[in-house]
Amino acid sequence: MLCDCLNMKYTSATLPDQEEFIGILMDYFKKEKVDLVVTHWRGTMHPRHYYTYETVTAAVQRLRKEGIEIQLLYGENCEDLIGFTPTCYVTVTDEQVQIWFDALKKYTIFNGKVNDVPYQKYYQAQLKVRAIEGSISAPVKAYMHAPLSNNE
Repeated sequence: MLCDCLNMKYTSATLPDQEEFIGILMDYFKKEKVDLVVTHWRGTMHPRHYYTYETVTAAVQRLRKEGIEIQLLYGENCEDLIGFTPTCYVTVTDEQVQIWFDALKKYTIFNGKVNDVPYQKYYQAQLKVRAIEGSISAPVKAYMHAPLSNNE
C-alpha cells in the first residue's frame, strides 16, 4: 500500500474559505488519483478540526457525484472522540509506529510546549487498547468509516 500525506502549510489563521478549500482539495484528489482519504471526525473540540472535517467530507462527496470513487475514513484522535465509533482496525508494525511518532515529534504541540496533554502516551496506550479489543498482538490503529449520510 502506498500512502502520502499532504501538508498545505496553512495555519488556522490563514485557511481559505470553505468553498475555495473544497475546490483546492477536489483538484488535488483528482490530480493524484486519490482513492482513500483519512481526515478529522466532526465530534471535536477544535473549530479547525471541524472545518477540516466539513471541507474534506464535502470534497469527497462532490467527487463521488462526479463518479470518482474515494473511500473516506475518520482517524481516531484524542481531540475528536465525541461520537467516534471505530469500524476499521489496521495493524501496524513497530517500525511504522516509530515513523509516526518521529513525525509527531516535529510538531511543537506533541513536545509539551503548547499544553500538557500527554499525546504520545495517549496514542501509545490507544494502540494497545485497540489491539486488545481485536485480540491481536501487534499495535492497532482504529478508524471510522464515513456514516451513510456522508457517503451520498
